Amino acid sequence: MLGCPPTLVRDLQHSSLGRGFRVRAVSSLQYDEISVSARRAALIILHEHLAPRSLASACQQLRRHTFCPLLVLASPDGPESAATVLAAGADGWLPADAALLEIVARLRSLRRRDSEYSGRQAGHRYEFQGVCLDTEAREVTVHGRRVTLTPKEFELLTVLAAAAGRAVAREQLLAQVWGYGPQISTRTLDVHIGRLRRKIEVDRQQPCIITTVPGVGYRLVPS
Repeated sequence: MLGCPPTLVRDLQHSSLGRGFRVRAVSSLQYDEISVSARRAALIILHEHLAPRSLASACQQLRRHTFCPLLVLASPDGPESAATVLAAGADGWLPADAALLEIVARLRSLRRRDSEYSGRQAGHRYEFQGVCLDTEAREVTVHGRRVTLTPKEFELLTVLAAAAGRAVAREQLLAQVWGYGPQISTRTLDVHIGRLRRKIEVDRQQPCIITTVPGVGYRLVPS
């Protein structure tokens, strides 16, 4: 738990979730403390108190160390929207004053989806138009050159690759990758698709790997 109020830390420690996980509070984004804590974590909560200036930057920093589920707690009236934070690497977003039961339920949901996704995609290797996607190594190369994807970009590309050649509806992508909560907009999906195209397409203005299917969603073209 990063920057969370002591009362929330205590409540989670005594919750049903706390009985299954060791709850640890971290009060700074210092490199050594974050790198060790993040790599050991099964779930991470990032509170706006820890990074009042830029939650998005904090998410990006955390993603250099871990792919585990990341839930952000922030005010709806804050300087950064939920979409911005999710695009930066968060897996979920809730208001900072959300009830304990809602926080626990969201954490369990994120953990469950992460476990299901890991089990479903373990050991798969996809190759298409010079791109190689290895889900076991969590590695993507484009014509032999390794490219770095955020966890959500990686998961989104994997979902599209698993359905290569078929149109995947926006709603299906949102549900599989983000859980399709009320704070998730289709704009979040479009932002991630745009970033993926910048990283794997030869010409992102005329994409030939991830194509748009008007009125439906997106399709990954295998060849």
